[in-house]
Amino acid sequence: MTTQLTDSDVRTLVEDLKRRVSGEVRFDKMTRVLYSTDASIYQMEPIGVVIPQTADDVIAVVEEAGRHGLPVLPRGGGTSLAGQTVGSAIVIDFSKYMRHVVEVNAEEGWVRTQPGIVLDELNAHLRSHGVMFAPDPSTSNRGNVGGALGNNSCGAHSIMWGKTVDNVIDLDVVLSNGDRARFGPLDGAGLESAAGGEGLEADIYRRLIDIGEANREEVLARARDAGVAQIVVTGASEVESVTALGVARTAPGTLFSTAGVHPHHAREWRETSAAALERLATEPEVVAIGETGLDFNRDFSPRADQERALEAHLELAAGLGMPVFLHERDAHERFLAIVSRWRAQLPHAVIHCFTGDDAALDAYLDLDLHVGVTGWICDERRGQHLREIVARVPLDRLMIETDAPYLLPRDLVPKPKTRRNEPMHLPHILRAVAAVFGLEPDRLARSTTETARRFFGLPSPA
Repeated sequence: MTTQLTDSDVRTLVEDLKRRVSGEVRFDKMTRVLYSTDASIYQMEPIGVVIPQTADDVIAVVEEAGRHGLPVLPRGGGTSLAGQTVGSAIVIDFSKYMRHVVEVNAEEGWVRTQPGIVLDELNAHLRSHGVMFAPDPSTSNRGNVGGALGNNSCGAHSIMWGKTVDNVIDLDVVLSNGDRARFGPLDGAGLESAAGGEGLEADIYRRLIDIGEANREEVLARARDAGVAQIVVTGASEVESVTALGVARTAPGTLFSTAGVHPHHAREWRETSAAALERLATEPEVVAIGETGLDFNRDFSPRADQERALEAHLELAAGLGMPVFLHERDAHERFLAIVSRWRAQLPHAVIHCFTGDDAALDAYLDLDLHVGVTGWICDERRGQHLREIVARVPLDRLMIETDAPYLLPRDLVPKPKTRRNEPMHLPHILRAVAAVFGLEPDRLARSTTETARRFFGLPSPA
């Protein structure tokens, strides 16, 4: 779509922008042509270009664009292959002035930057601190942090280090009306508080709550239709554990939760974390401690932090007499050494989403752990070894799970439109596991249901 402006409209717009913007306001023909292309095949001339020096400049551009009824288009290195940085809009180019590192906290493993900094330049700055920004797309010598956020950039190591979304703590943003807001993790109470305010930011939170509530009911309805009677919602951080409890309270007797800090978030473990999880664990909806464990595959948190958090979880579970929901990936030896020291003091423990080899499985069975099997077993590329060994698990220690929203079974027919997994796919995983055991799915369903209810102490549905 092309925005039609008269010469008079453009002159007025330029005057309004120059009055408020300390950076550069460029609406000349040469600039518009230069910014009409990016790394894609597309060519669209913008209305004009603003190169801001400050956040106040950005706010001014957004407000003036809104007042004139015009779109804005943030841009950095112009490395998009799909044309996201060209269009009939006011281009805001962050790459010239707003390209600085604001603050580095190497101890806590985070950095605050402006959006226009080039990824390679950021990592060159961070190298002396012993940290890095993980996403490494092929355009990292030209692409900016802002562009990585817009595209959720990945890179060659994203399987290990995660995508951009996995490496962002919070965002300082300018909303479409010019308001400034900061978006970061919120627990249930924090979300309700934010939604209770005034203005566009509060309206965004209210809309998110409405979407979440509607979506939750749809997910639960699909699960019920598939025969799933009860669901345990996993807590993966302090904030998410509070949120998981809030979700569980929306469907008493159907939804339950856990309280824990996933090894990916172990760097967030504080002196107060154990007490925070203990308070959550006193609530009747909370049925296990975790998810906790070791993940040396991705190493999102330092290994020392992971081990410290795991020990703290096990100590907490032992003191409370609660079962533990465990995670291990590429960390078998250290995981086994730590859990072995605590196993006698724990009522139950499950190695959730088991994907290890036969030696690891035997070791966990010798330790009297329960074993959780997910849609990994449905993956023809990675699940073959699991199909060959999973029948070793005694039925009274076998549980099946989805790990939703992750690990969507690859062999679903027809293929879902999205990669988001849901509880409704549990029967599909059940059938795959039943085939390996040579059992009728109904028999295995009864067995694994009884095992799960016994493990978590769940009541029978009303």
